[in-house]
Amino acid sequence: MCPAEPTPNPELDSLDARISFLESKIQDLENLLQQIHPDQHEPDGTEPGEKGPASSPGDSPPLAGPLDPVTADIYRLSDTGRSILEIAEVLQMPVGKIELVLALRTP
Repeated sequence: MCPAEPTPNPELDSLDARISFLESKIQDLENLLQQIHPDQHEPDGTEPGEKGPASSPGDSPPLAGPLDPVTADIYRLSDTGRSILEIAEVLQMPVGKIELVLALRTP
């Protein structure tokens, strides 16, 4: 009796394709975050300040300028308890953009 060869499974192929797609999107977002905040992560993946000399108070990055109106609307709706889906619907924007803006929100 010879070992059975695996039969093609369209469901697994579809899942593999989705996983590959999502992994590429995650990498795209990580690259975008690196462009937006290059000082947040060192190239080797360590957080700033984990190695090397301590930074002086003058080394801190400048404060962000005023919020653009869309970002302010997203924050305002989020602060009122609206879900990401509700915010996206109200502002007629993609859910992913709402998620990204809220994920990048600083306290």
